[in-house]
Amino acid sequence: MPDNHHTYIYSTDKLYLYNNDYPKNFGNVYHALIRKVSLNGDSVIFNGSFYKKDVSSSKRIVTTEQLPKSVLNIDYTYNNIHFEWSAPFFEAEEETEYSYFLKSNDEGWSNWSKRSDKEYTNLFKGSYAFHVKARNIYGTESLTATYRFVILSPWYRTLWAYLVYIALFYSLYGVL
Repeated sequence: MPDNHHTYIYSTDKLYLYNNDYPKNFGNVYHALIRKVSLNGDSVIFNGSFYKKDVSSSKRIVTTEQLPKSVLNIDYTYNNIHFEWSAPFFEAEEETEYSYFLKSNDEGWSNWSKRSDKEYTNLFKGSYAFHVKARNIYGTESLTATYRFVILSPWYRTLWAYLVYIALFYSLYGVL
């Protein structure tokens, strides 16, 4: 008599039993992950893992949160930034949708789409935080992944440049 509640999987030396009635938890927590951040189309500045130091063993541990010391100051000439992301949810993974938001640039979250990358060009100086979240086929949203960075002022907008501008102005027009 056929058993519709179990699936038997045979290998050369073992027999595996899978219970088809095992209850699924459709609300399991999972993370969206920023997998890669690159500048000007080629320089990779983040390759998918943040690290923190384990106090007890002094070893590095992988974490999903960016520590303040790992926030990069990016020179203004590299103000084109490209993000790639994913989510470790493996049921119908081609149907996973994403929404993203660059704080200090975007007005709000993007519409949900299957797109897993975004490029921002000509970012102005300032502090930014890129956020991405995923939604699986059951409508469960992931925890949000965040990558923070700072675009520095161009050299011609620094304090030293303004002091030079003032000195040149006074030297050219003799207003001292």
